[in-house]
Amino acid sequence: MTSFATLPAKQRESILTDLAVRLNVSSGSLIRVDGFDDQERVDKILGTEYLHIFFNEATQISWSTVGTVLSATPGACTSEAN
Repeated sequence: MTSFATLPAKQRESILTDLAVRLNVSSGSLIRVDGFDDQERVDKILGTEYLHIFFNEATQISWSTVGTVLSATPGACTSEAN
């Protein structure tokens, strides 16, 4: 079995770019780690309601993507803050 550390850099980058993690907690909660780097990945989260969404490296995410993602939260606010 090949370890992640021994893979060529380009292959490691590809794996990390396509990474999506779903953690199902015994309480019934779901923790999901995903990317918003293309519209297909953004569209995947629609249809599910989330209580919290954390945007890491938010300066690299368009405002329209943020609005789309926030629409999956109850009471979502999609207007730009001052």
